[in-house]
Amino acid sequence: SNGEWNSILSYNYEKSIVTQSFSKSHSMTGYRIGYLISSKDIIERLAKLQALCLTNVSEPIQYTAMKSLDDDVTDNTKIMNERLAKLEEICKEMELEFVKPDGAMYIFARTKTPINTSELSEELLNHGVAIAPGIGFGDYNEFFRISACLDIKTLIEGMDIIKTRL
Repeated sequence: SNGEWNSILSYNYEKSIVTQSFSKSHSMTGYRIGYLISSKDIIERLAKLQALCLTNVSEPIQYTAMKSLDDDVTDNTKIMNERLAKLEEICKEMELEFVKPDGAMYIFARTKTPINTSELSEELLNHGVAIAPGIGFGDYNEFFRISACLDIKTLIEGMDIIKTRL
């Protein structure tokens, strides 16, 4: 390998399938929409499967996704990494335990002393900060998820509010 990334599509394989979501590349996490690139035959077969297995994405969301394809998302990964780096720095200062994200747009953290993050999330909402309590992801009541989907200034302000509540 020469270190360059090559799409599977560049090899013109007959049965290549590429799937992609708009969640990270276009910051459309709540939309739950993506796309598939392949041969006409494969797409027709998978469309039948999709019709049997999944509900449709609403038409307005489909149009929004199509419009977003015109956007320049070149810097989105860099921007997200900068936001995550800032969150990591603040979490370390706050002595929160977390695993460094690898491809995620959030930090899943917990305090060194046990807290009820469902109660914390309710309290923070009263102060304009939304976190996701860990219980929503399984048996992780002491954890909470901090999303990096806002600008750094807003993230810092939110983390300052969280600091006052821990």
